[in-house]
Amino acid sequence: MPHNTLTPPTRETANINQFIIQEIRKKVPQSKDITSILSEVLHLSKSAIYRKMSGEAPFSLHEAALLAKQFSISLDNFILGGSSATGFRFRALPEPEETDVNYYTKILEAIYFLHLDSSGYELHMATQEITPFHYMYYPELTAFQSLIWSRVTMRFKNVEDEEFRLEEKAQDPKLLQIAQQTRDIYMKIPGTEYISSAILDKNLDALKHFGHHPIFADRATPVLLCEQLVQLVNHLFEMAKMGRKFPPNQQGENTAHVPYTLFHDMLPNYDTNLLFKSPLNSFVFCSFDYPNFMYSYSPKMSNYVEKWLNHCRTHSNRISGESEMYRNQVKQMLLAKIAVVKKQLLNH
Repeated sequence: MPHNTLTPPTRETANINQFIIQEIRKKVPQSKDITSILSEVLHLSKSAIYRKMSGEAPFSLHEAALLAKQFSISLDNFILGGSSATGFRFRALPEPEETDVNYYTKILEAIYFLHLDSSGYELHMATQEITPFHYMYYPELTAFQSLIWSRVTMRFKNVEDEEFRLEEKAQDPKLLQIAQQTRDIYMKIPGTEYISSAILDKNLDALKHFGHHPIFADRATPVLLCEQLVQLVNHLFEMAKMGRKFPPNQQGENTAHVPYTLFHDMLPNYDTNLLFKSPLNSFVFCSFDYPNFMYSYSPKMSNYVEKWLNHCRTHSNRISGESEMYRNQVKQMLLAKIAVVKKQLLNH
């Protein structure tokens, strides 16, 4: 046998092309000309697209990645041979020079395209921690969350620095802009959320730990953070009562009717998981060493998470709408936790 003989690949070029085209056809209305759509996305002539659709010419790696991103196609099913395994994308810990503002920017980038998408996304979220969507209305709380992340996971140098002052970070114009853009997008996405009784615990433990740390130039700031947590809880439960999203202190009178449903999960077995789902696309974010996220566009993973969230509902109590008694019980329980820490800070 000649030494330059190559073993034929197990999957031919036509197979990967065919897989991509089949996945796109599932998501493009039959009335649309798929050739024209691909020509526009890839900036290629229609004749070039015809060759790729027939398998005569391969999609380059760059082209396959563009199409996978544009149409939320998971290549996992092809690469993994249609097995039950699901591939994840994961951005490793930031480099040492990365900042908390840059990380918040990545959160914004992850959801920004939803603002441009018209396919009707919904957000289904299960969490044991306060997410950026809720605390970004409160500048000092946003800065304090950066501090918690930096000391536990992210190691942001600009936050670890001994010269860091929380009050100054809270007024960072870039951070304020990112916070506004993020919460504005969140407010436009219908959502169902599952929270546990531990949702405040990490923040309250950190407040007890840092209560008299030099990061606070003003001794009143730790107490202010407790007050902002009270405002956050009241807002969360007011949205639950009304069954729709609206910014704090607006009561929803002059805002769009974006549905919001809140559940209290009595037996949580998760950290933070988000499922963005529309009639055409879906993708999953799963926390790993929160606030790091692994994410997947795999339909198998999305279906699994959706079933898992439905299972969460079996041991959760709905606290939206008419569930006033239970809603008040959970709310008062969370407020009582804050009151204990606030008293400790005032008496120290």
